[in-house]
Amino acid sequence: MKTIFLFSLITMMSLSLLGQNQDIEKAAQSALRDMQKVITDNNAPMFGIKSAAELQGADLGEPVEHQYIGLEGLKEFDGGQVNAQRLLNKLDKVSVPVLKDGRYLTSIDVEKGKEGWKSTGFGNMAPISDFEEVRRRNQLGDDAYLVRVPALNQYFVAKGQGPDLQFALIGNSSIDLPRMEFIPAEEALKALQPLAERYNGLPW
Repeated sequence: MKTIFLFSLITMMSLSLLGQNQDIEKAAQSALRDMQKVITDNNAPMFGIKSAAELQGADLGEPVEHQYIGLEGLKEFDGGQVNAQRLLNKLDKVSVPVLKDGRYLTSIDVEKGKEGWKSTGFGNMAPISDFEEVRRRNQLGDDAYLVRVPALNQYFVAKGQGPDLQFALIGNSSIDLPRMEFIPAEEALKALQPLAERYNGLPW
């Protein structure tokens, strides 16, 4: 009986994730069609695209899941890989890369609201471009995700869980860490703590 229950539970979870992924893809496809209509050669650079023609024949990549780390949690972090995992907070938001012949062009943000998954914006978000580069270099699957520390405007690619959790620094950063190279999450968070302690509350 327990085996049947577990199988049913796993099946329901799989179907739920499948439906969610389909909703995300549908919203991103709709946004891509809108982009192809409104982006011209004149405004293309605003979105990090050289020309409107680049979007013709473009495809969608694997959605990038967003998670975040709060400032207070970071300040109180006292080490340990397991504790690093506990700082992560999942968001109902993904960024879907727009690719042309495998090359990153721009991205589409899709967020979950009361009416389901909807596109909320698009543009050449630098961390997503870096994310795609790290994913390509390391041959990562869809289990990699984006971690942001909003108060400090810092971004990481994350992979692994618990004691195997690793971060790779991406985006523009002055933190003394190797860029686009994975290190234990604990080390990355400890490197951020001095900046967190000095943070004055002003936007970056």
